Amino acid sequence: MNWQSTTFQVFRYSLHNVEQAIAAGCVPVFEDAIPTQYDRFFAMAGEYGVLERFSELTDVRRNPGVPVSAISVLMVCRFLRGIHSFREMGQLLLRYQPLLERLGFSVEVCEKGVYFCQRMRNPTSEDAPKVFDEEVFSEVLRDLDREELNQILAEFVRALRRKHPGLFHGGLFAMDSNCFRVVGYEPGQKWCALMLVTRYGMIPVAVEFSATEGEGTGETSIGRRLLERALATYGKGFLEAVLMDAGYLDGESQRWLKFEQGIEWILPTKEKMVVTNWMLGVAQEAKAWQWRKVRPPQLGGPKEQLPTRKILWIEDIPHFPEYRAKVNGIVMRDEYPPSEEHPEGKVTYQCIVTSCLALKGVEIHEVWRKRWCIENAFGFMTDVWGLGKWKIRNLAVYQATIQYMVLTYGLHILMQAIEAKPQTLRQLKQRFEWQAHNMVIIRAGDACAILTPKTLNDWTARGILTLRAP
Repeated sequence: MNWQSTTFQVFRYSLHNVEQAIAAGCVPVFEDAIPTQYDRFFAMAGEYGVLERFSELTDVRRNPGVPVSAISVLMVCRFLRGIHSFREMGQLLLRYQPLLERLGFSVEVCEKGVYFCQRMRNPTSEDAPKVFDEEVFSEVLRDLDREELNQILAEFVRALRRKHPGLFHGGLFAMDSNCFRVVGYEPGQKWCALMLVTRYGMIPVAVEFSATEGEGTGETSIGRRLLERALATYGKGFLEAVLMDAGYLDGESQRWLKFEQGIEWILPTKEKMVVTNWMLGVAQEAKAWQWRKVRPPQLGGPKEQLPTRKILWIEDIPHFPEYRAKVNGIVMRDEYPPSEEHPEGKVTYQCIVTSCLALKGVEIHEVWRKRWCIENAFGFMTDVWGLGKWKIRNLAVYQATIQYMVLTYGLHILMQAIEAKPQTLRQLKQRFEWQAHNMVIIRAGDACAILTPKTLNDWTARGILTLRAP
C-alpha cells in the first residue's frame, strides 16, 4: 500500500526567500498567524462563560448592525490595550468598511488613510470630518442592563470557583471604594468593590454604585449593600473573612457579619474613638519586651526611608461600640528615620481590631497587610486604564464602563494564575500592542514570513505585490 500522508509541512522562515519565490512566479498563500495573546485571552474568557453571557445581553436597539456581544469584546479590548477614551477605540477595529460605518467611522476619511480622531488634531475646525463617533459606544452602554452585567461577573466567578477551588481556599476578601466624577453631573459618585485576595492579585467578585452625598450614601451603607449582594449571589460559606477600611466601621454591621453570617472581619479603628484611646493607653504602658518587630509597610521610595515597625498584641479589648462582644487587636508603631520634612524622625500609631479571636498578634498583622493589595489594584486601574479620568458625560455609561473594566481585571488575574507568571497591566498592554501588528502569515514556495503593515507597504512600493480592482 502506498502511504502518502503528510503530517507536518516545514517552511523556512525568511522574508527574503518569500520575496524571491513570488518573483519566480509562486502564488503566495495567506494564512492566520500563530495564536496570539488575543486568541489565548478570549479562549479563556469563553471557557469561563464570559463570551456566552455577552451574547445574551439585552439589546434595546431596533435594528442593530453590530451585535452587543461584539461591542462587549471591544470594551474588553479597550482595557487590554490601555485605551483611555472611546474616541480612541477606532484603532482596535478591523478595516472593514460596513463594520466601520455601523460603529461610527467616517469611511471617506478612512479611505484616505487617516485613523485618528480629526477633532483631536484640529479641535477648532467644525467642518473637519469626525473619523470615529464615540457616541455610538456610549449609546449602547447607556441602555445596557446593570444587573445583566453584574450577572456576567457572577457567572465568571462561579465558573472560576468550580475550576480553581484552591483560589478560594481561606475565603479572604478585601472591600474598598473608589470615587469618580461624571462630567457635568452632580454629586460625585463612587463604586465599592469586593475582591478575592489571591497570591496572583485581586479578583473582583461584586460591585455596588452610590453617590457620595445624601442619605444612604455613606461607606457603611454601600458596604452593607455590597456584602448582602455577595451573600445573595454566592451563598453562605463563600466569604470567610473580610478586610475593610475604617470607613466601614459600624458595630451593628460587624455584629451582623460575625454572629449572623459567620464571617470574620479585620479593620482599623478611627482616631478619637474610645477604643482607640484605650488601646493607645495600653501601648504607652507596655514593656519593651511586649513589642514584636515585624515587616515594615510596603511603601515607595528608598529602603533606608522605610520605618521600623513593631506591634503590640492586645486581647479582650473593651469599649467597642455597638458590637457588644470581645475583639482582639494590635497597635502598630512605625518609627521613621530623620528626613528633610521631619529632621528628628517621626513616630505613628495605628490600631487594628478583629473579630477572629484565634489570631495572634503577628497573624493579625500579616493578614491585615494583604488589604493593601486592593489599593494597588485601584492604583493600577488609575495609572494604566485611566480610572477616574474618563471624560464621560452619562452616569449609566460610566457605570457600565467600570463593570467591563472590573470583569477584564478579573480575567487578567486569572491569566496570571493559569500561566503562573506575574505580569503588570502595563506589560499586558505592551504584549497586546505588539501582537496586534503580527497577525498574518504569507507562504510562497518553501518559505514563510509574518506580514506587517510596513512589509505590505514596502512590497506595494517595490511592485512585489500588485493591487488590482475586483
